[in-house]
Amino acid sequence: MFKGARQFGAYITQEPQRPKEGPESATPTPDGRSLGGGFDLFLARHSDLLDKGTARHLETRLWGSDWLALFFDVLKCPKPRPYLSDENIDAWTEERKLNFQKAIPDYLLLARIYDPYSDVWYSPQEVLPLRGECLSVTARTKNESALQGLNTLIDACDKASQSDLGLLLVSD
Repeated sequence: MFKGARQFGAYITQEPQRPKEGPESATPTPDGRSLGGGFDLFLARHSDLLDKGTARHLETRLWGSDWLALFFDVLKCPKPRPYLSDENIDAWTEERKLNFQKAIPDYLLLARIYDPYSDVWYSPQEVLPLRGECLSVTARTKNESALQGLNTLIDACDKASQSDLGLLLVSD
């Protein structure tokens, strides 16, 4: 569903792409943010098609360290149990997703971001409700890293709404 973002994402931005693989991807930046497990943000009309005329790569990103602060420190989502090599990966992933949904039932759109290494799509109709969830969490925390991530999502929702586009989070 999201292979178009990875395959065609380079033409959407004017900025050169940072390398996203290798040991440097988990290294903190000078401001202390983790590059690992973060998301590049795209505005698009459909989840599986990044149209050159409408799709845009946003210049900001949801950093892995902001994701961690938001979901584990602020929302208190459970950390996943280790995956065992002999178990079904799809069942393990579904269990992880359901555990996030159970932990934050009032934030089911945010709960879709349960895995910092999986892409997430929000349709144009879901952008404003996602923004509302982010605003609700913003009002109840002082965690700077979580607030940075929430403000990034709110800004992306605003841009998506103004353009009548959806929001695509593409994992590192």
